[in-house]
Amino acid sequence: MDKFIHVIFDAHSFIRWLVLTFAVISVFKFAWGWLRGGGFKSVDRVLTILLAALIDLQAALGLTYFLWTGFNRDSFPRFRFEHGASMFLALVCIHIPVFWKNADDKIRFRNNLFFIFASIIFILFGISRLPGGLTR
Repeated sequence: MDKFIHVIFDAHSFIRWLVLTFAVISVFKFAWGWLRGGGFKSVDRVLTILLAALIDLQAALGLTYFLWTGFNRDSFPRFRFEHGASMFLALVCIHIPVFWKNADDKIRFRNNLFFIFASIIFILFGISRLPGGLTR
C-alpha cells in the first residue's frame, strides 16, 4: 500500500501545476473578455469547467492522502489542516460563479475573474503552509 499512497502523493503534487497553469490562463482570458466586452463563449465555459474539475480531482486526491496517511500513522499535523482548509476555500471559490450562469456576459467574465483570482490566492497560501511550500 505504500506504493499506492506514493502514486496519490505524486499525482497530487503534479496536478497542482496544472491547476495553477489553467487558473492563470483563465485569469487572463476572463480579464480580456471583461475588458473588451466580448461574448461568453463555449470555450470560456469549458475553461471554467475544466478548472473546476481539476480542483475537484485535486481535492479528492488530497483528502485521500490526508486520511490515508493520517490514520495509518496516527498523525494529523497542523499544517495539513491549514493546507486543507485553504484548499477547501479555493474549491468553494471556483464553484461560486455557477450562480451567475444566466447573467450578462460582462458580469460572467468579471465574476469568474474575481473568483478564480481568489482561488489562486487560497491555493498559493495553502501550498505555502506545507513544508517546502512551492519548491516541494
